[in-house]
Amino acid sequence: MNNLKFTNTKHLKFQHNKNGVVAIYNNKKYIIGYLSIGNESENFSDSELSKYAEIVLDFQCKVRGLPRHKIESQNIFTNGLIENDYRPIHKYMKSEIFNDYIKKGSWQLGCIEQYRTIENQKQRDEFEGYAFINMIMNNHIVSTVCNSGFNYLIFCGTHEDNSTFHENQFGEKKITIPNVKAFAESIKKSINAKKYYVQKVSYNSVKLFINRDAIYNNKISLDNILNEHFFESLKDNFLYPSLFVKPETFKPENEVRIIFEMHKDYKKPLRFDNIGLNYLINS
Repeated sequence: MNNLKFTNTKHLKFQHNKNGVVAIYNNKKYIIGYLSIGNESENFSDSELSKYAEIVLDFQCKVRGLPRHKIESQNIFTNGLIENDYRPIHKYMKSEIFNDYIKKGSWQLGCIEQYRTIENQKQRDEFEGYAFINMIMNNHIVSTVCNSGFNYLIFCGTHEDNSTFHENQFGEKKITIPNVKAFAESIKKSINAKKYYVQKVSYNSVKLFINRDAIYNNKISLDNILNEHFFESLKDNFLYPSLFVKPETFKPENEVRIIFEMHKDYKKPLRFDNIGLNYLINS
């Protein structure tokens, strides 16, 4: 990224740190760890894209001190549309968490920063918010490693009922949410979220996504690509691979997530009171 231009505007500001270029676009953070632009009209096969993404991932792990997860799946995600899955969700926790907090109507939603740095190494995922995104822009393939989604709060659960694995991993107390839509709507209102999405997590260590729909925008110049219009396109593509795909090491968790889009980024979990949620769970 040595030849890239970083021009601050009213809605777009740049910072630099050890993780890459930090862009603040409309008060939301995007960390660009890598960016390349292919030659005009150049095409790549899926296997070439997968190999390329794996090479970039190896580089990222080495220079940024990230763990190297096993790679078994070579899937490329091509559909960023999210259809809410309202099947019942189960959540496992320690009994003291349920008794001291949930039972009293005190709840907590996680955030990317928390999951990337949590002390419990079995639950820590430094790749929360990470994705390798490919977009066809003005007849060029633009590839970028992006970390984003810091303005989302996350509720984690699973479709797995009576799971010994989840009891051992998270705690022996299980609550069940039969009406997921009502549960999500109640949280949305409590925390003043903009919207929410409910989806089962996919597992792919490369987290490779390509939007095969060509993007034509004469306001995106390849000589000065990091402008507001580029980040607007990026915003429309990062959500699924960044927040609903995790490394394959976590596959046994069979996780389901409800994510809430907020008006600002969060560095810490959000605690809130909503005793009404207790009438929407079975415990």
